Amino acid sequence: LYHAGKYNTVLSRITGTEGDDTLELRLRPVEPQKGVILIGGTYAGTMGYSSKSDFSLSADVQWRGLTGYGSLVSAHVSAVDGFSGGLTFRHRFTGGMFVQLDSDYTDSFTMIRPGMKNTISYVYSVKDFSTYLRTGYSFLTDSQLIMGSAGIRLFDTGDVLEGIGGKSSAAEFNLSYTSNLIDRICFPHKGFYLQTGCTGVVPITYYDSAHFFDYSALDVTAAIPL
Repeated sequence: LYHAGKYNTVLSRITGTEGDDTLELRLRPVEPQKGVILIGGTYAGTMGYSSKSDFSLSADVQWRGLTGYGSLVSAHVSAVDGFSGGLTFRHRFTGGMFVQLDSDYTDSFTMIRPGMKNTISYVYSVKDFSTYLRTGYSFLTDSQLIMGSAGIRLFDTGDVLEGIGGKSSAAEFNLSYTSNLIDRICFPHKGFYLQTGCTGVVPITYYDSAHFFDYSALDVTAAIPL
């Protein structure tokens, strides 16, 4: 009843005597969800022989639960050092199965400045458009997730990177597994988080000189109580 998405609280108890039992259910219906606006900022920097820094402000407008429990419509944008924006639509079916469509565009530039070593400053930019169709299945009260995706990415590095600049495109295929057994989001006391996956990249342009490749990733976080 809970994962059907119609109730956010489901309490049950059995009363009566043997042979004359009564199952009581106390249900609290899910209130219709409204739009949510998320505001955030990100800073990333590197110091070394050459240094760089990137700062961005972001906004994300979300409509949750429009097509049922676990559904999401999101429009997000980020700007200052570069620009990015995108749309996300996720629809969840009964039983933990869901499908998601993501489309994103990024126009970013990075300035490399002299750091500990006297090197010449330079700027390079990358335009990136991607769209992915994802499908997944969550189970064990949403703590386990298996997800696969297929998509296409279009790149444009302009002529800043001499010799390798220009437009290119590639198809991507991904399969991942996530296990989240952390007991709480902020300051967990016990549990661990694990995510592993493999992505295969198939060049569409420059396929005669570029080759298919794949890469794997593993992310593990454990809560150690003090």
